[in-house]
Amino acid sequence: MEVRKKRTFVKVDKPEVAPEPEKKPAAPPAPIIDAEEARKRETEAKRQAELAARQAADAETRSKRAAATKKKAEEAAAPAADPPPRPKRRCLSR
Repeated sequence: MEVRKKRTFVKVDKPEVAPEPEKKPAAPPAPIIDAEEARKRETEAKRQAELAARQAADAETRSKRAAATKKKAEEAAAPAADPPPRPKRRCLSR
């Protein structure tokens, strides 16, 4: 035998909606960052940009040096890879 719970419905009386009082426009909030702090942040941003530019230039220089070194090593290894031509043997028994 199966027992089911009886569902009961309760009516909820909705309270009357009271008219909202008129809101006055709020004054804009004062800025959190003052002018001095803004200047400091701007200076710091410039320093960071300069540092990033220096690092990028340094990385580019390093990669160029590495490529030049690799090219020189390949050029030096290329002639060594080819054996020198062997002198022709002359037959003396004629």
